[in-house]
Amino acid sequence: MTHLDVEYESGSAGAEAAAVAKFSDDRWELNVRAPASEFLTLRDIRTFAWDRRNVARVGSCAGASVFWCSDGQTATIMVGQDDESWDVAVLVPVEVVDDLVRQMERRSL
Repeated sequence: MTHLDVEYESGSAGAEAAAVAKFSDDRWELNVRAPASEFLTLRDIRTFAWDRRNVARVGSCAGASVFWCSDGQTATIMVGQDDESWDVAVLVPVEVVDDLVRQMERRSL
């Protein structure tokens, strides 16, 4: 089962605070950093289909960009130079991304 923990970092003067989304299970962990406003673009995760090259670029991990897509039930989080030559990919239930968006929305209120 995939777990999601969200932490918030304070931003510098005039900068939006970053959020860190930590996805994990018993065998792996992936930390993605982005401003909350960027994570909110994942509201439409079900419409981001890799086979149509409709991929969202949201956040960074280990100095690389993070790309997001979905088949409607599973979200793929890809870390790397671009969405076609990524280095690491993790698949999570799309509901985990929905939970991330809900947490970002609450934080934005």
